Amino acid sequence: MAPSSLSSLSESIGALPTGLREAILSWIETQPGGAGGWELRIGRDAGRRGGRRRVILEASGPDGRHLAIKAHASRRRNSGEYRALAAMAAAGAETAAPVHLDARGRFLAMEWIDGPRLSELLGGPGREEMLLRAGLWLAALHRPGRRLPLLRRAPPRAALPLLKGEGAIGEALARLRRRQRQQGGARGPVRLLHGDFHAGNLFMRDGRPVGFDREHDVYGPVQHDLAKFLVDLGQRRAEAAAEGSPWAGTGEEDRRRFFEGYGALMPENVAGLDLAEDRLLFRLWRRGVLRRGGSALEELMRARGLLGNDAGSRPGRLVQGAGGADWVSDAEPGPRRGLVSLHPGKLTGG
Repeated sequence: MAPSSLSSLSESIGALPTGLREAILSWIETQPGGAGGWELRIGRDAGRRGGRRRVILEASGPDGRHLAIKAHASRRRNSGEYRALAAMAAAGAETAAPVHLDARGRFLAMEWIDGPRLSELLGGPGREEMLLRAGLWLAALHRPGRRLPLLRRAPPRAALPLLKGEGAIGEALARLRRRQRQQGGARGPVRLLHGDFHAGNLFMRDGRPVGFDREHDVYGPVQHDLAKFLVDLGQRRAEAAAEGSPWAGTGEEDRRRFFEGYGALMPENVAGLDLAEDRLLFRLWRRGVLRRGGSALEELMRARGLLGNDAGSRPGRLVQGAGGADWVSDAEPGPRRGLVSLHPGKLTGG
């Protein structure tokens, strides 16, 4: 190892805390080619905000490896993310593969993905195919029959505000609470989850989704991941329209293509998905109203019967019925071809 090479690397990441910088350089020295064959660049440094720091380095080695080196302020969080990525990769879903965890948990290294995020591509051509592939990717992660750990962490639940609120926020919250009481305790099958599954956490490589940013090893009902992705997708479409750059097609077509890849839900699990979507949508809409006085999500809130007096057609979902899979929305309520009424409290009355 040439001292000048190590010195050069140290200068390239000189903005990092001394202990973290030395830990990364010590690991790099053990890699093929030593420090002299590597290049490091700070891709992102969130700095210290309330004791929370996240740094991402781009590392290129002489053996052709291209890595992302990530460091949170919390060593436990570094270790947890490494194990979460390893579990996702072991499940068979294409993943930014974990490569190394520092023995003291100061940083982790993973595969660097050359490619755009799905979120960057949704407004352009090929969206339907990419959504289908995103559904296939999540179905692979949620595949049943996998052995689950005895001790497992549940994903965080989207908590509702404790206070009632005023005006439209108060009315929407009251309706949502009624739905929550009606939905009861149905949860659905427990599966390995991504935990933060949305279009910004999928890279596209050669037309295929690659998952990353699974920071916690979480398990729970599949509607957690489904609701996160579908609400985020609807929000991105609504915001693009509000900014004067509307997407082609419709939100319903987007959902159909995603479910075409993911597959049909069992009827008993759909009410749980509906409620999970409602809760997430309400939180995002409320945040926009409180911060900016309005939200691009108002039309989606009305379609779900959370605002206004005339609920529109609720976004559909693919559901397994007696006669096969069927696309269902509450535009045609009641039992139909073996299906049951799937969303109690959709209408806005008491």
